[in-house]
Amino acid sequence: MRRETRFNGCSPISVDINASVTNRPNWSYQIKQRRRHSPAVAAVLTTFPVAVVWSCEVEIVFSPGPSVKKKRRQFSLKEKVDILMELNAGKKQVAICRERDIAPSTVATILKDREKIVKLQRESQLAPSRKRLRLGNYQTVDDAFLTWFKDARQHGVPLSGPIIQEKARQFAVALGNSDFDASTGWL
Repeated sequence: MRRETRFNGCSPISVDINASVTNRPNWSYQIKQRRRHSPAVAAVLTTFPVAVVWSCEVEIVFSPGPSVKKKRRQFSLKEKVDILMELNAGKKQVAICRERDIAPSTVATILKDREKIVKLQRESQLAPSRKRLRLGNYQTVDDAFLTWFKDARQHGVPLSGPIIQEKARQFAVALGNSDFDASTGWL
């Protein structure tokens, strides 16, 4: 559907309503570069949100609805290590962002947490498929308990929920974590 409009005696401006949506940063640059070509361009640009300007022609594009927001994405530990390896190999951040379709701030955050990511991967504390890097609030209690738990299982000691909770409380008191509560959620 094409429509022609006249502004202040300028030659006709062609408006295409069925055109595809253009990239906003690109069209704003084009508008700045070509605004001087036509006095009518300023009037049209203030009326319509998206436009691509060529000389005295203005193509107006109506978007079908609100802009689509990118869905948040979490990377696994393995993916973060892969990104770090690519950066260490000399690949540019911009290239990684384009390949993986991620924001530069995501790569910057991974770079910022580099030591933590490498340490967790090296010590194999987290599964490679795990996405969050958070460890427990009482890491010393968890480590001591895990050592005891592995030893008890190796010796064939039967373990139940209440036994595990009581042993964890004992470790917490011994390690000076009096506010630790071995709840069923902790299990």
